[in-house]
Amino acid sequence: MRRFKEKNGLLLEAWPALDKWELQRDQVVLNRRLGEGAFGMVYGGEALINESWVAVAVKTLKVGSNVEAKVTLQAWCCYLFLC
Repeated sequence: MRRFKEKNGLLLEAWPALDKWELQRDQVVLNRRLGEGAFGMVYGGEALINESWVAVAVKTLKVGSNVEAKVTLQAWCCYLFLC
């Protein structure tokens, strides 16, 4: 069963629940492109963490990435967060 939420009078499909290391999309601002990595583009930006804006790098996946690439990127993010 799909979950929906309302925003500005529109029904939007709700994203799945986030893990504690994940951020909502509206908590991240992309400022500029830094380069391209193995998985896709890397952007410099800011993220709202604990009520403060913090400089971050945001890695994205290339369109059509396979499941292995997605799992590897997620594992790398978990590693960075937990270390």
